[in-house]
Amino acid sequence: MTGALRGWAVTAAMLGAVVVAAGLAREVALAASASLVWPLPHWWSKLTEGPAYVSWLAGAAAVLVAVLCVLAIVQLTGGTAGEAGTVAVGDGDQQARVRTAALQHVVAMILARRVPELGAVRTSVRVAGRRVAVLATVEAEPRGLAALHRRAVAVVAEELRRVADLELAGLDLEVVRFTVSDKEAT
Repeated sequence: MTGALRGWAVTAAMLGAVVVAAGLAREVALAASASLVWPLPHWWSKLTEGPAYVSWLAGAAAVLVAVLCVLAIVQLTGGTAGEAGTVAVGDGDQQARVRTAALQHVVAMILARRVPELGAVRTSVRVAGRRVAVLATVEAEPRGLAALHRRAVAVVAEELRRVADLELAGLDLEVVRFTVSDKEAT
C-alpha cells in the first residue's frame, strides 16, 4: 500500500468515525430527553428522499470507506488479512512463512549473544515486503552508544539476510536504563 493510499485510508476512517460519533451523540441526546427536538440535517433528506442515484453514490462511498479501513488495518498488522503477523520467505512456489514473533526472538537472541554490552534486550519488528524495521529496547552503558548502534545494525542486518533473506530497513535502539559495569563501580 502506498503512502498516499494509506493517507486516504486513514483520513476516510477518521471522517467515518467522526460521523458515527456525531450520530451516536444525537441518538443518546434524543433518548435522554423526550422533549428534545433535533431534526435531521437537510442533506440527509436528500439522501433518503432524493433521486435513487444519490443513495447509490452514498452507499458506494460508504463501501469504499469500509474497504479502505480494512486495507489500513491489514497494512498496520503487517500482512494480508489471512496471514497477519507473518512474512513470506522464498520465491514463487518455494515459500515458507515466518511469524514476526519468531523474527523478534531471533533479533533479540542475536543482539544478546553478539552485542553483550546491550542488556535486557526486547525487540519489536515491523515487516513491509522484504524490509524489516526493528526497535530494540535495551539497557546500555552511558558511553559509546553510536559505535554500539553501528555494531548492532551490522549484526542484525547480517542475521536477517542469513536467516530469511530479508533486508534491514532500520534499527532503533531505545535505551530505557543506563548501566554501570562492575569495573567502573569500583
